[in-house]
Amino acid sequence: MQTKAHSLARFLYNHNPFYLLSACLVLYGLHLAFAERADIPETAWLLATSLCGYTLLLALTAYLVVRLGRVWEDARSIALLVILMFVAISVSFDEICNTLPATASLVLTFGLIFSLLVSEGLIRSLEIKFPVSYRVPLYLTLGLFFLYPLWVSPNLSEQTDIVTAWRVFSFPSAAGVVMLTLLPAIRRGSALMRKNGTPWQWPWYPWPVFVFLAVGICFRSYVLTLSFQAAHGLETSFSTYYLTPFLFAILVLLSEIGFVESSRRLQRFVLASSPILLLVSVPFGHGQPFHSFLGSVVEHVGSPLWLALLGGAVFYAYLWARGLKEAEFACMTMLLLLVNVGPRTVDFDSVALPQGWPLVALAAIQAVQTFLLKSSLRFVITSCSLLAAMSCSMSTSWFTSHTGVIPLHLAVGLSMLAGFLFTDRFAQLIRWSSPFAMILPAMIVAVGGDRIGASETHRVIYVSVLCGISLGFWLATRERGWQLALLANTASTAIALSIWLHTGVQHVIPPRALAALGGGIVCFLVAALISALKGGFSKQLRHWIDDVWRPFPPNFEEDQSL
Repeated sequence: MQTKAHSLARFLYNHNPFYLLSACLVLYGLHLAFAERADIPETAWLLATSLCGYTLLLALTAYLVVRLGRVWEDARSIALLVILMFVAISVSFDEICNTLPATASLVLTFGLIFSLLVSEGLIRSLEIKFPVSYRVPLYLTLGLFFLYPLWVSPNLSEQTDIVTAWRVFSFPSAAGVVMLTLLPAIRRGSALMRKNGTPWQWPWYPWPVFVFLAVGICFRSYVLTLSFQAAHGLETSFSTYYLTPFLFAILVLLSEIGFVESSRRLQRFVLASSPILLLVSVPFGHGQPFHSFLGSVVEHVGSPLWLALLGGAVFYAYLWARGLKEAEFACMTMLLLLVNVGPRTVDFDSVALPQGWPLVALAAIQAVQTFLLKSSLRFVITSCSLLAAMSCSMSTSWFTSHTGVIPLHLAVGLSMLAGFLFTDRFAQLIRWSSPFAMILPAMIVAVGGDRIGASETHRVIYVSVLCGISLGFWLATRERGWQLALLANTASTAIALSIWLHTGVQHVIPPRALAALGGGIVCFLVAALISALKGGFSKQLRHWIDDVWRPFPPNFEEDQSL
């Protein structure tokens, strides 16, 4: 028991959470004290003075803690609390923006000036390094917190409810743009913050400041909907998709840090966490304000999920261009998802009809890679993507009739072509498997063509064409696989022809006569086989079959090991 008490006391001593408890209690007490008199100008100024006074007390405490005791751990906690107090001050006057717009303008302007002065005073008095490339984003964010409510308030801007809703919706996007102003600081690298005047090295200083600001931005986005949108109770138009642009900006910053600092772990973390944007962009909510504004967003801008997929594809392409090879697969995945996600897709019930343009984009990317890498696999992907795009755009035409037989055969033909145009291992695999790929469809059509709706005449023509192709490849290559394909397809042609003859003549020749003719042909084949055996062709036939049935071409296993 004493050990637990000692551990608790040690934890409280080391981390000293009482500053945070003090700030929470003071904010709660001030809210209770002034909530019922918020519509009086004097009350607003008294609340502003109280909040600023307590914030100034925290800043002064941080200065004394460092100057007198060098207790940097407590000073950092207090400095971060000062940041949160700035956010609290900006939030505390939303109500008077609706009731006392003139007073709100003065109070929020005063709050912004106070925040800038306190921030600058802390930086200078503590003699810590906080370069301009970090200060500008900090001060811009503070300006956004204090001045944005003045632009949003319908009483100050004299705009309609829908315009107010759009301005509230734009706050996370504006915050994301402000956060991107950190890019110059990031590109200067961690060396910029060496000997910064604190016990902490980069990134533990100064990034916690911006982490707290990011949390404040997410919180502020929700509070703006509560304060300025006409709704009953807690029903607002807010949903997680509001935050998608801001979170996207955060991922851009993290990826840039990963590239500048050559951190593969951080790069892969960004790559793995990016799909969270898709989950965030799915609209979740209820109530009339939510559904009404979501409909307006979809109508004027597009589905949040569709926009997230577009942004994700561009972002992954950027990561890929910067050297993160794993991002190529992620970019292709985003494009494939866009095939069935359109500007009006908000859930599974509104999935769009297949679109061809993402497949064209995918094919264009892979075509460039085919040219650069001389890759047969990428050639196949390019060809299949273009055929799929054509199928999407010609979904009701002859091109996709008969369950897509034409694009399917074109895809097989182009894949076989890749085996002869390229020399890599995948091309070798294509060349080896192509003869066997010709055998299966011929047998299926010859034996079971009636089940797939093919007439006897079409079956004979189809199988005969495959047999001719097999003959042509065998004459051109003299490969044993094509010999086997020619033999099998010849047999399939004979089967299809016999079925066609049986169907075509059975109403002219009596069944007994047809059976006799068939028996005569069988007897002839048996007699020819006996003659072959007598002539010693059995051993030659066995050797020929052994030579034909080789699973891999010469040197294939050696090529696989390279």
